[in-house]
Amino acid sequence: MADQPRKVIFLSPSGPTVKEIRETYTPQGSQSLVRVEYSGVNPADIKHASIGMHSSVSGYDFAVFGQNPAFPGRPISLGAYQDFAIADSDIFQLVLLPRMSMREAAVLPTATLTAADGLFNVLALAFPSAGLQGAEAQSVLIWGGGGAVGVCAIQLAKAAGHGPIVVAASAKHHATLKELGADFYFDYSDTEVVVKVGAAVSGKRLSHVFNTVGAGVFAQGVEFEKSSVALAAKCESGSGDELKFGCLTGARGPEMDHVPRDAGWKISTPTTHATYAKEWPDRSKKAWAWVTANYGKGQFRIPNVRTVHGAEKGMEAMKWSAEGKSSLEKIVIEHPL
Repeated sequence: MADQPRKVIFLSPSGPTVKEIRETYTPQGSQSLVRVEYSGVNPADIKHASIGMHSSVSGYDFAVFGQNPAFPGRPISLGAYQDFAIADSDIFQLVLLPRMSMREAAVLPTATLTAADGLFNVLALAFPSAGLQGAEAQSVLIWGGGGAVGVCAIQLAKAAGHGPIVVAASAKHHATLKELGADFYFDYSDTEVVVKVGAAVSGKRLSHVFNTVGAGVFAQGVEFEKSSVALAAKCESGSGDELKFGCLTGARGPEMDHVPRDAGWKISTPTTHATYAKEWPDRSKKAWAWVTANYGKGQFRIPNVRTVHGAEKGMEAMKWSAEGKSSLEKIVIEHPL
């Protein structure tokens, strides 16, 4: 890698911007210097700026590498949105499989691991074929099934033997979500969605809820009772310790202070757990190993991958994703930028 200007997508406190850098990256220990072919777009690429994760090259997923560590002031060599980056062997990785394209590999890690974290760590569900103990054969509601995390969560829950799997998502996605493993599916914009979910599972417990959206929790002027968190919670049926609720909000600290809490529910954010357990990383790795071993075999896949080219289109895709407009698809940026 020559010491010459290179284009990167840099995340500032106010959002993404294109910068040129000259730094020479030198791998240390088990690290490798890699040429990025594709980088995967995630909502967190922009949203993490609101919780202090900025002032570095943006991006978490790229081609044959898994997930970069994310923390304030991380080395710029670790960001995915650049043509050369440092890959750390201690972080999640996969070896490209014959049934997996490089574009698919670039979008797999963050969404998959977030879904696995919510299901098998926060909700403590079992995944026998991945070697994970926990609650077996549970009914699950996945709110936001058309997003990348929701798509992964549906397939993981099905593969782990749970059901019925109830999904709240845009009506236009229901046919595809049924193919991926949803047993019941409802339009989350339907004013009667809570009633309809209850009617569909009448006589059955629905005690495990994974809200992959978290929409409305922090928005100004939005009543909590009208947020996706409150609506998803109203769909539960069960009692006592069996009630579990996982919510992907992507925020922590004082931002959570005003959110009403129900003592009967355990509400946690998958990446900043108040109840973090030391075994969770190992459980995530086992789920990841199952996904990489079984991808494309009929139990797990990313349905749609859209490609954009160049840094400017890449930033447009980042904003599109952060605004929740990218549903039932993942977006990759083709390099060079």
